Amino acid sequence: MVDDEGYWPKWLVRLFSSKAQKAQLDSLNLAEQKAAYKDPFGAKAMGKAQDLAYKWGKHYYGSIYNDDNIQANAFRHAMWNAAGVFLIGASRTKAFTDAHEWGTSGASTDMDYFNNAAGRKIGQLYLDEVITISFKKDSFTYYGVKIPLYGDHYANIALMVKTAANQGKGKVLKWIK
Repeated sequence: MVDDEGYWPKWLVRLFSSKAQKAQLDSLNLAEQKAAYKDPFGAKAMGKAQDLAYKWGKHYYGSIYNDDNIQANAFRHAMWNAAGVFLIGASRTKAFTDAHEWGTSGASTDMDYFNNAAGRKIGQLYLDEVITISFKKDSFTYYGVKIPLYGDHYANIALMVKTAANQGKGKVLKWIK
């Protein structure tokens, strides 16, 4: 069903997309579109991860959750990647989030790449803890904060990301307002 380069036919991906998903596909940059047509199931999962990043960003940062170049932005990028790792793994998440940064450069983009990588590490750590330790204990400690290994996994991941942000593990360019 895929072509020689591994892409799903656009018509097929669009056939199984809602009106909102089609509009979102059309709004993506070229690299994001290529990633979506190469891995449409991963794209759907990353859409869920993005929704989770906004949900938990709003929870922790209130009305400034969508502002750029502040701790809320660092949280959002890290959470998007951490949730992505939990859903589809680190390498597939990196493909999508690198595509999102395609065509941009500068300090803000460097910050986004840093926070994306930090989020993937957090997501992988949580996933590893759930897989290897959850049968032995119900939580672990991350920077002095007890992280549960049960219940709402995305709430637990968001708590890890917020903890890392509070510890200065998210790169925030304070001089950019």
